[in-house]
Amino acid sequence: MKRIVTYLLILTLSLGLVTSCRKQAEETTASTRPTSVTTTATTAPTTTKETEPKIVPNVYQIQSICELATLDVYYHNTAKAIKTAGTGVVHWGEKDTPFWFEYTADVSLGIDVSQVKMLIEGRDITIFMPHAKILRVNVHPESTTDPIFMPKKWYRNDVEITAQDVTDAMKEANAQIREQVTNKTTLLKAAENRSKQLIENYISQIMDLSDISYTVHWEFIEDK
Repeated sequence: MKRIVTYLLILTLSLGLVTSCRKQAEETTASTRPTSVTTTATTAPTTTKETEPKIVPNVYQIQSICELATLDVYYHNTAKAIKTAGTGVVHWGEKDTPFWFEYTADVSLGIDVSQVKMLIEGRDITIFMPHAKILRVNVHPESTTDPIFMPKKWYRNDVEITAQDVTDAMKEANAQIREQVTNKTTLLKAAENRSKQLIENYISQIMDLSDISYTVHWEFIEDK
């Protein structure tokens, strides 16, 4: 009987120990088990801002276009002048002598690029420029012929036509060319329209590259 009681006591203690170990193992497993955490990503609101075009019309480019857009008109001209007779004994027998010579010159018509300005306000472009005018008269030296004048008579001295006489005659002839061109307003208008057309083509290319539309305005200023 005593042995049976002892056996039952040992069995009870063993069952209690097993139960305690199992409970501890379950708690350990529960504490190490990964848990899933659901997070909600918060995205900051984005604002849409209109970006400025990287390619915009440049006033220096427009000035270069005006410089290249000159209209050249060629003239084959005849310069005429009179060599005045000298005075004194040395020039005895001299008379005023008409002479003339031929030469070729080109007249450049266009815009004075130093006065060209540009203003950009949003999508409006204003071009400020003077009207077209004569920029220069360029004489081709190789085209100038020798002066022609009436030969001397036996009773008079030969009249010398100097290089200065030729230069003065050419200046007077060029002044006449300038007057003729100025009176031909159609030539000046053509040179002006040529510059405007090339500038508008340039701005149109900028619009294609930048995908931005511009409205071009023209303001003509007084020539200084």
